[in-house]
Order: sequence, then structure tokens, then C-alpha cells
Amino acid sequence: MSDLELLAQVSRLGIDVEGELAVWGNAVRLLAAFDAIGRDGAVALLKVDGVRENGLVYTVLVSGGRLPKDAAFRKDGADLQGLLREALAFYVSNTRPPPLKARITRVTSRRPAANPGAVFTSVEIQPDGSGAFRLLYLDQSDQVIAEKRHVTVESAQREVRFEFELAENDWVVEDDPPPSP
Repeated sequence: MSDLELLAQVSRLGIDVEGELAVWGNAVRLLAAFDAIGRDGAVALLKVDGVRENGLVYTVLVSGGRLPKDAAFRKDGADLQGLLREALAFYVSNTRPPPLKARITRVTSRRPAANPGAVFTSVEIQPDGSGAFRLLYLDQSDQVIAEKRHVTVESAQREVRFEFELAENDWVVEDDPPPSP
């Protein structure tokens, strides 16, 4: 059965599909983002509960994934777009960033290396769990050779740009586990 045939059958039951089309059509980009955060590892739930008499037919929930352990969003409402916006804003403002990784094929440092025998093949910036960031210098087998702590990710990126002359597009976001120090 095609979608059109199925929708026609739903309409014959007296259910107004066309009336809801504008609501869902206007929310399509937000729904796609909601789907994407679910596929990124979070629980992203949209429930339509028509038995409520107060008009708050939608429930939106986001938890898990890259959110902190106890962080979650759950809200009931009548405005689908508004709820999705709130849930996505919550996710964006509370999500831990993935580690930033820059692979370097040739290191050209403006300063002499502390250990001239060390060969850095990559650097990584990772959240350290306290709100700060670890700048890791790695060898060819991804073993940590050196480590520095930075208060912000921007500070760590500035240092890497200065030391290795990396451009903004040299940074690659990866979700692999951090190497053991």
C-alpha cells in the first residue's frame, strides 16, 4: 500500500491528517536535528499523547549520549516546534564537546622542542572532566609523549596553531577514546 493510499484510509476514519501537515512540515528541520542527536548516542523521544485534555499533547525527552550523567530534558506542551527548539537548545548548551584531533604529517615548530628526539605525529585536545582541556602530544603509535592543561579549548587550539602552524581546516573531530597517559 502506498503512502497516499494509507493516508486516505486514515482520513476515512475521520482523522484529520491534512490539518497536522503544516505543524509537522514546519518542524521538519528540527525533527531531523532531533533524529541526529538520537543517532549520536542520546535518547531523543517525541511522544504524541492525544488522550490528554489540557492540550499538552507532545512530550519531548532528551537524555544520555554526550550529556552529563544527570542532565536530561523532559517537557510537555502543545507547540511541537517550541518544544523541539527548547530540547535542542538544552542539548547544545549541555553537551560535552568531542575531542578535537589534528593529525600532523610534518611538524614545524617555531620553538625548539623540549626533547629533540621526540617525534610528534599528532596532537589531541580532550576535555579532562573538570571543565578544562588536555593538550596531548602523541607519537606514531598514539602514545602520549607530552601533555599540557588549558582552561579553554580555544587556548589549547591557539597553542597548537602557534607551534605547528595549523590552519582551522586542519582540525578533525573524532569520537575515538582518548589514549592513556
